[in-house]
Amino acid sequence: MSTIDIELSKSLNDIDIALDSIRKLIGKESTYSFIIPKIIDAGNDADLEKSTKELLHRFAMPTDMNGYRYLVSACMIGYKEPQTMELITKFLYPQVAKLHNSTPERVERSMRTAIEKAFDRCEVETLIDFFGYSVDEEKGRPTNREFITAVIRKLEEEILV
Repeated sequence: MSTIDIELSKSLNDIDIALDSIRKLIGKESTYSFIIPKIIDAGNDADLEKSTKELLHRFAMPTDMNGYRYLVSACMIGYKEPQTMELITKFLYPQVAKLHNSTPERVERSMRTAIEKAFDRCEVETLIDFFGYSVDEEKGRPTNREFITAVIRKLEEEILV
């Protein structure tokens, strides 16, 4: 362990001690008591999958499409391993394809089709909630990367709130 790592560790420990002292002074319990259970739940694949599916249901996405299943897996992988979102065609699509015994090309195309269907069926309020006004009106839908990133961002917001 380098001296920088040791100093950082000591600093973080000092911050934790200071925060606990402040909480005791103002009579509040440690924030860890209600933040940690949600973070632990997010680490559980079943809970993460359930949360991801709930978010995708807001888009009225058909659940019988392969693209839906691929998107659930892609969002879960992207949530747990954010670096896969950097090179989506090199890392994310192949990982999802391997999970579902498919090819990266089929995964990409099926996701695109599912997103297009969802955007045709979805309520405008949901689109604004997820994307604001950033969706390109000429295209009519976000790219696969934009869509997955928006779902991951919502997962992070809902799990950490």
